[in-house]
Amino acid sequence: MIGCSGSDTRVEAEELAKVRALSTQTLIAIDLALTHDFDPAVGELDGVELLTLESVRLAAPRNKRSRWHKRAPLFPARQKPSSRSAKPGPSIRPLWRCADTP
Repeated sequence: MIGCSGSDTRVEAEELAKVRALSTQTLIAIDLALTHDFDPAVGELDGVELLTLESVRLAAPRNKRSRWHKRAPLFPARQKPSSRSAKPGPSIRPLWRCADTP
């Protein structure tokens, strides 16, 4: 289950507990919203794993830049926009800046 809306509505633990009761498999809730689409108590439910942006940040290696450059490029090389391709959006430019930083 993925949440990334950042709206005022969020999935409460009580609601998810009802859904969880219908399955024997582990439920993974991925919260990509900065304002949290899932109640933090969701992660305390049995059989539910809650992944948030913060948990990903905490699990990321601290020396990310040195590891970044040892691997194959994750982003395609920059190309000048042609009439057929769109300019990179505001979410792509910061990624390119990070990739360019040694």
